[in-house]
Amino acid sequence: MLSSPNGNMLWSSDPELINQIAGQGTKFVKPVELFSFFDIYGPNMQTAKGKDWKSDRKIVAPAIGPHSNAAMWQAALHESKKLTDLLMKGDPVITHMKDHMSEISLHCITRSLFDMELEYETTKAFPTPELPPGRLGFVEAMFTTIDKIGIIDSIPKGLRAWIPSKVVERADKAYWDLHSYISDMCDKASDMDKQKPATTDKTIMGNPSRSHEPLN
Repeated sequence: MLSSPNGNMLWSSDPELINQIAGQGTKFVKPVELFSFFDIYGPNMQTAKGKDWKSDRKIVAPAIGPHSNAAMWQAALHESKKLTDLLMKGDPVITHMKDHMSEISLHCITRSLFDMELEYETTKAFPTPELPPGRLGFVEAMFTTIDKIGIIDSIPKGLRAWIPSKVVERADKAYWDLHSYISDMCDKASDMDKQKPATTDKTIMGNPSRSHEPLN
């Protein structure tokens, strides 16, 4: 429990309590102002409420259900074997367990929900010591954006490029590289939907891409 001039805040890991709170939306209104830093790419389910939240949920919800559990399980089997094989090729010493576990989770999510297969980056030099001329890897762009979200949220986009700081430069590059990857995912989902609509019915990217298509 945290009590401050801005109000009281309670953190809980009790599933029963969380379920009760989630089921009483009128009594426990989500303080979206506390999640403004999630808006780095624009409004989303975490920062929306009311009609906007319902609209976002309607787009995303069809891709999440019992059918996605099976897809996630298959992705977990595939990605676990893939990472194990990579680690056993050379010296099987795991130096960054947290990075490996975070990456395999991201791989499973992108594979099962976004129909996108990633290459493992944490088995190499990670993070990259110097910024590459092209894009950072998807995993590094994602992890860096999350890690440096304070910089990204507090410093305007147009100003970050002019600050002579390697930390700010890396944060800015990760932000724009991740934006580029997400745009590619949207374009791919839109193309797939035009060719074979059924293939995107059960992926998260299929519904958002279709929702932006003009009505016939």
